[in-house]
Amino acid sequence: MIEGTELFSQVQDAKGNYDSKLHIAEMIALLGSQLKKFLVMSDSMAEFEWSPPIKDKRVKHKSNREYFGGPFFDDQVNSSEMT
Repeated sequence: MIEGTELFSQVQDAKGNYDSKLHIAEMIALLGSQLKKFLVMSDSMAEFEWSPPIKDKRVKHKSNREYFGGPFFDDQVNSSEMT
């Protein structure tokens, strides 16, 4: 149904760099508010270490948390970075 299309297209800042806050905002706008189950799974994968590390324009990243850079939510579905 959506194969070959970008589901989230507003994920870059004015300089064209990936911005995780914009990505989360677009996800919420399209799919609804954060589901606790999703956040628990996200948190459990955040520290998974990639081997070898992934390199982007900025630096090498060893984990999802390093690559995406937040925002990260607590177990009450709050993020200090989003408020």
